[in-house]
Amino acid sequence: MPVQIAEAPYPLIDSDPHASRVVRYMRPSDYAVMAGGTAAAPAMLWAVVRFWGWAENSREQKRDFEELSKRAKDGKPLYGESDLDAHLQGVAHRNSAFSQLKF
Repeated sequence: MPVQIAEAPYPLIDSDPHASRVVRYMRPSDYAVMAGGTAAAPAMLWAVVRFWGWAENSREQKRDFEELSKRAKDGKPLYGESDLDAHLQGVAHRNSAFSQLKF
């Protein structure tokens, strides 16, 4: 495989750094970003539980109904178009449904 060189505003240190080296070189701001992401992840999951019906979701139900009704009225497929055949669409669905819980 040919070597790929990406243009960057700063000098390249290592194009394939080991994880331990990355952690050793972390700055305090990197830790702050990680802490913020760690705190934000459960909040993002909280939005998902409303879609699953695990929390009150009347606002989301109304918006979903309006959105899908408009698509149906316009003659569009409710969830978009796919180039996949029916079997592969089923495989994709089974791999995706509740994927946030597959850890």
